[in-house]
Amino acid sequence: METQSDYNTGYGDETIGDDKDDWVIEIVSQFHSSDPHYVKQYESDQDFQQFVHPISTNFKLRHKTLGCYLATTGLAYPSWGFKQGEVVCMRHPGPLQWLQSATIWNIESHENTQIEKDFDYSFPKSSFMKDFIALQMSMMSSNNGLVPDRYKHDDIASSWWQWPLSLVGIRMCNWGQGYRRYYLMGNPIQVWFTTLMFVPLVAYVVYLGVGYQRQWLVLGSEQGWYLFMCGFIPLLGWLFHYLPFVIMGRVTYVHHYMPALYFAFFETAFVLEWLLSFVGKGKGKGNKKLGCVLTNGVYVALCVGILAAFYVTMPLCLGMTGPIRDWEYLRWLEGWNITN
Repeated sequence: METQSDYNTGYGDETIGDDKDDWVIEIVSQFHSSDPHYVKQYESDQDFQQFVHPISTNFKLRHKTLGCYLATTGLAYPSWGFKQGEVVCMRHPGPLQWLQSATIWNIESHENTQIEKDFDYSFPKSSFMKDFIALQMSMMSSNNGLVPDRYKHDDIASSWWQWPLSLVGIRMCNWGQGYRRYYLMGNPIQVWFTTLMFVPLVAYVVYLGVGYQRQWLVLGSEQGWYLFMCGFIPLLGWLFHYLPFVIMGRVTYVHHYMPALYFAFFETAFVLEWLLSFVGKGKGKGNKKLGCVLTNGVYVALCVGILAAFYVTMPLCLGMTGPIRDWEYLRWLEGWNITN
């Protein structure tokens, strides 16, 4: 397929249509095969650039008359539009066009029964950073298109503020009496405990800020690095995995909090160790012995609590069978639609 086309590519054929049906193909980038054998098939790189090569060519479609580019908006039509992605004709994005992926197209698959398959063909090697940036932009675009449908009630959708409090869950698969039923949610005891541990952490951060502002708090290098690596890094990971779902307009579900929950566990371990470090700091063997006993007691109590929490709530993840009323004891909150 040549880069400049005078054929009716939008509608009609050679006899039906007008010049407003024509689109011009503008090649953005092309990638040679990583095998030099295939590169030698072209006398020069200019010969290679004159044609659209399936899969290895990125191109734009410019309307011949209007001058705008065929593009996606990242939005989707409502149910009356069958949730299809919105396609428009966009003006040129300007000097930052290399960041604008909405106007760039590529052929993802191509089959030709008249050409023999070449199993020795080596696909082009691409740039990791370009692929990484393109993937992030594609994910942002697709996420922005998953907006709630105001014409349809979504029983399993939830809001970001409900996740750290474990206020909701999701019914998985069929919920009939003859089926094994699964309920997706984090272990509520553990989720509540990790959320509770953010309270002393935030209080300590405020304390540090006030101390530095008034110049009566000084942290040593070792203590500062310990707070940064064990406290700040997990907190940053939690924020990076949680805040995007707070600011984006897409429909959200409780499982979106699971990656952030892992970092909440790391943060909880740090906060517990930091709080227990104040126990038994006084002078004397008695204080140190008391601190050691209290610390070990807290860890043992936590281990027993984790095992007990799993034992009580394990039907949610291992499956519930039989009459649904038998599992009424697992519905601790009104938002847990396990039995209602």
